[in-house]
Amino acid sequence: METSRLKAMGDRIRSKRLVRRLTIEKLSEEIDVSPSFLGMVERGRTGISLEKLVALASILDVSLDWLVFGNEKIRRPLQGITHFARTLTTTEATQILKLLECCKEIISD
Repeated sequence: METSRLKAMGDRIRSKRLVRRLTIEKLSEEIDVSPSFLGMVERGRTGISLEKLVALASILDVSLDWLVFGNEKIRRPLQGITHFARTLTTTEATQILKLLECCKEIISD
């Protein structure tokens, strides 16, 4: 993979790690690599195995497509709903759930 793509992928990994409030030490431990290796990946200095990319995508709750290429297309509606729900406060989630239940009743009739 070319250097600019590695750098962009590393930037995405770092940004999601920070959003999730994970230290580089904690994330590297979770995917079984050294913190220095993960730091090199985040800086775009080296690539990473598919196995570790899959683990990163799972832990960071992103698609492999987004992690590697930056594509944000949502392929499944439930994935989009789940992603949206994670941004809600408990009060917002409760209110939206009530709205969804009403919408389902209307659709079902």
